[in-house]
Amino acid sequence: MGKYVTILSKSRILGVDLLILVTLGTQAEPFTRLLDAIEKSNIKDEIIVQAGNTPYTSNKMKIMKFMSYQEMEDLVNKADLIITHGGTGSIVEPLKKGKKIIGCARLQKYDEHVDDHQEELINAFVAKGYILEFKDGDNIEEIIEKAKDISEEDVRRLEAVIYTMADKFLEKIDLDEVRSEMRMTELGKMLYKEAEKKVKLESAKNLLGILNDELIAEKIGIPLEDVLKLKEEMK
Repeated sequence: MGKYVTILSKSRILGVDLLILVTLGTQAEPFTRLLDAIEKSNIKDEIIVQAGNTPYTSNKMKIMKFMSYQEMEDLVNKADLIITHGGTGSIVEPLKKGKKIIGCARLQKYDEHVDDHQEELINAFVAKGYILEFKDGDNIEEIIEKAKDISEEDVRRLEAVIYTMADKFLEKIDLDEVRSEMRMTELGKMLYKEAEKKVKLESAKNLLGILNDELIAEKIGIPLEDVLKLKEEMK
């Protein structure tokens, strides 16, 4: 099996149901297809859904339309498994916490999104084994079983690169906080910019072979020429 980046709660695996968190984001378009697949399955685990703008009634899942940031963070921390749409933050934040993730892309053909960029993002992560994917025709129960088939060796091998990669997919919150709190002298500004550039280049290097060159440049915030140069240096 591919490379996985979490260890499911041992107490739950030893007989207690898993806690599965399903996140659909805040898009205006409903994402009923994913919830239908779970509802029709024989999954017996505890399932909590952040449904957003997807109206749904279920006897199997606990449906919560929206929740606060703290509520979401608490649930992510407690969850053994995350099943999510292909939103960047919805995938990356749980990855940084070492959670096992099953991604299901919102698709334009079903009027679930305005385009298919979620499919591109999920495919990139799946190709490297960082997450699993649920798509049309798949058995959701089988994919959940695959999510349990992981090892501590896989976790150790990927932990550093996942954190670095994930951090650069998000808004540069930490860097912005540092920038606003520092009293910048001219030397301080120079050193800060140099350090920031090195971090970006290292992050871009970690993404080579995972995303295409244009997407790396966009996500990291560096010129495409710098990405191409890194590719040449890595040959």
